Amino acid sequence: FPVTITLARPFQASIAPALSFTFGGLIPFLGFYLPFIESNSIRITVVTIVGLTIAGIISAKTAGTDVFKATPRVVIGGAIGMAITGAIGSFAHTVGL
Repeated sequence: FPVTITLARPFQASIAPALSFTFGGLIPFLGFYLPFIESNSIRITVVTIVGLTIAGIISAKTAGTDVFKATPRVVIGGAIGMAITGAIGSFAHTVGL
């Protein structure tokens, strides 16, 4: 078997997560500026769930897996994360926009 030697590329490896976290964090932020819904919390939650759905579809297509299995996992996991974050904020009395 031929031996392939590769070198670690930490700079390139750091770019994808940095971009993912940056753009992923902008999705709820954009929900704050939607003029259609009165409540900030509802706007941000709706936009975030739509963003999670799009991210789930893109990741399923990229990975070549079933969209109808992967996307609900992403959406449900994200919704649970939002609920936990909201509960902690409520407990710490820091909830509010």
